[in-house]
Amino acid sequence: MAFDDLRSFLEKLKQEGQFVEIKKEMEDGFEVSALGWELSERGGGPAIRFKLKGYDTPVVANAQGTLQRNAMALGLEPADTMEKNFVLIRNRVAEALANKDTWINPKIVDKAPCQEVVITGEDVNLKKLPIVRWNRMDGGPYITLPNVITRDPAAPLENSGVVVEVNTTPGIKFHYMVQNSDKKVEVAVPILRLLLGLDAGDRKGGKLRAGAC
Repeated sequence: MAFDDLRSFLEKLKQEGQFVEIKKEMEDGFEVSALGWELSERGGGPAIRFKLKGYDTPVVANAQGTLQRNAMALGLEPADTMEKNFVLIRNRVAEALANKDTWINPKIVDKAPCQEVVITGEDVNLKKLPIVRWNRMDGGPYITLPNVITRDPAAPLENSGVVVEVNTTPGIKFHYMVQNSDKKVEVAVPILRLLLGLDAGDRKGGKLRAGAC
């Protein structure tokens, strides 16, 4: 892997002049989405880090807003045009898929960097995280394009993947919406049963264990 974590990737972007830290707190998700739209209109713009008013957790956005940065994330020397970067990324992915000897097997550990901060029990409160409404017609705050982890209740198996919306029935939910509870995320639209565990959950009449991040 080209980078061990997001911090090291952001440090690289700083060195390349492609990272901006916004000192002023953003008012809400509407302002953030407007800024993201403006950056897109300007051809991508830099990766940004900021804080939302009312939240302690900083937010990073637009880190992969250009194909040039996507190439950098893969450890490639980026080209000078979008078309060339697209070819670089395509070829790198094809190479990785074809060369199974380079695939990394999962390693089960007792502790990991993602567990530096662990909150459990009554201390869990999703409303402390910057999960917001991005547009005025949204039904509520939501996490868009989450990495969804599901566990089969009938077998010791797990599945992980980015959920993408498709035009089929039942449809795939592409965002998880936080409703009235401060301790859980409600699924507003069914996830495709092809995702591991949903049929098993139906058979057992129990709940499917799932997490989104």
